[in-house]
Amino acid sequence: MVVGIIKIKLWLFVFYLMLISEILHAERLAVVYPEIREPYRQIFLNIYKGIETSFEGQVSAYVLEAASTSDDLLLWLNQQKMNGAIVLGNRSMRTALSLPSSTLRIVGAVLIQPDDAKLSTITLVPSPNVVFKKLVKVLPKINRVHVVYRRQNAWFIETSTKEASKHSLKILAHGAGNAREMAYLYRQVLNNMEPGHDVLWIAPYGRSPDKAILKVILQEAWRKKLPVISSSLADVKRGALFSFYTNNIEMGKELVNFWKSEQQNTTNVINVQPTESIEIAVNLRTANHLDLFYSKKNRKAFGLMYPTPQDR
Repeated sequence: MVVGIIKIKLWLFVFYLMLISEILHAERLAVVYPEIREPYRQIFLNIYKGIETSFEGQVSAYVLEAASTSDDLLLWLNQQKMNGAIVLGNRSMRTALSLPSSTLRIVGAVLIQPDDAKLSTITLVPSPNVVFKKLVKVLPKINRVHVVYRRQNAWFIETSTKEASKHSLKILAHGAGNAREMAYLYRQVLNNMEPGHDVLWIAPYGRSPDKAILKVILQEAWRKKLPVISSSLADVKRGALFSFYTNNIEMGKELVNFWKSEQQNTTNVINVQPTESIEIAVNLRTANHLDLFYSKKNRKAFGLMYPTPQDR
């Protein structure tokens, strides 16, 4: 009996030592994001939640306040003995880039063009491949996608064109040099679109049209029964048929896998890729106007549906 108790105590002691050793040797990952107003703050908090729930080691957040400097961040990283960091937002990335070179592996999640990236990044832009994969499921008769874009974003249009062909879609791209040209091109596109075969994709990268232009686009699209999709969640509330938006919790999980893959990156190559953590929001009133009807089973494909019961 006594021997049995001693064995149990020894086993518990060994287990305790193993647990302590695991905790001490667990990887430590920092998540850096700026103090920012709502609703943008909630975006970072949801990404953090996704990181925290999927990372096997320990995760700690560092919130950049208005007066925070790269020296403050460096001191905290050293005190916490971090193995790496994920930085969220452009300010966090700039602060991280001011840190002295070290073996600390840092990746980011920002809205950035590939040529401007100074560290490996998942951009806050929906992957064209995922967008088109979802699009052909909810609009199976569509075969042409019109895009009005700023010419500095030509790289994204080139990527989208290649990805679209995989889904039997054709990108019809209309490049503009400024906001006035964009407004003109939107009118031209809406005049030339063929109902049932064409869709207009607003702001696949960069800023949406201003509210006045967007209002005209949506009114004309409604009148001609033309589907409009967007990369801005706010647009679907205003009347766009679909919006493709980031699932921030899933993006947090995506960032963990991205950070892990970057541990194997022994070169100086900077990897930039769009997020694949994409959901669809649908405006059911617009869908009904376009004679599109989605069953309860079909509606499971949508992350959000408008108008909400409160709006009706």
